[in-house]
Amino acid sequence: DLAMSYLLDCMDKRTWFKEVNFTIYRDDGFAVFPEIWRQDEVIEWLDRFQNEVNAAAGDDSLQFTADIWKPGEEPTTQLDKRVTINNDDYFPFLDMKMAWDEDDKLTFGVYLKPNQALKYLNKGSSHNPACLKAIPTGVVKRLASLTSVNEDNKDTTMDQLYPDHFKAMHHSNLLSDTTMTLSEAKESIGIHEANMEALAEKKKREKERRRAIFFKLGY
Repeated sequence: DLAMSYLLDCMDKRTWFKEVNFTIYRDDGFAVFPEIWRQDEVIEWLDRFQNEVNAAAGDDSLQFTADIWKPGEEPTTQLDKRVTINNDDYFPFLDMKMAWDEDDKLTFGVYLKPNQALKYLNKGSSHNPACLKAIPTGVVKRLASLTSVNEDNKDTTMDQLYPDHFKAMHHSNLLSDTTMTLSEAKESIGIHEANMEALAEKKKREKERRRAIFFKLGY
């Protein structure tokens, strides 16, 4: 993370960043273009990005490739071996996947790699009880935060939406049989974040109060 943050900070973002919304997590980058770009245009952008990385790193040891998402498009000839055309109905990025719904609205969900095995700490392990208790809360929060809410899924329980995750937690004895709907999970995230913001503001005020020095001048 530090390596890529340093390189991005060194790079001249004017030559490539102004055209896209770009973010990166370790060695996986994600770019959203403002309009449909041809394959050769993406390759040209990738070349400029690669050149900037090389200049910042001082060599060409970090090589980037690109997956272009064009759902439903007929297979096309690859113009560059670094570029792959993804014409599936969804596009994965780490544990998130994107798809267009019937109204051409971009929606998000959770992505699992083929044959990916989910495993969590067993409740009988020697870890602190608070650590074990936080696992299902964190998993549900992550799943809900990655999922777009619509009329079809808002009242669906989280274990119905993502049975593999809940099966793994049940197997580790981390979860009871009760669960919440996606709307309830989203609401709990909002309440939690609001509480955390209030707590952070309270701590900030207390810290500032401890640093304050009060005095009275006589005249």
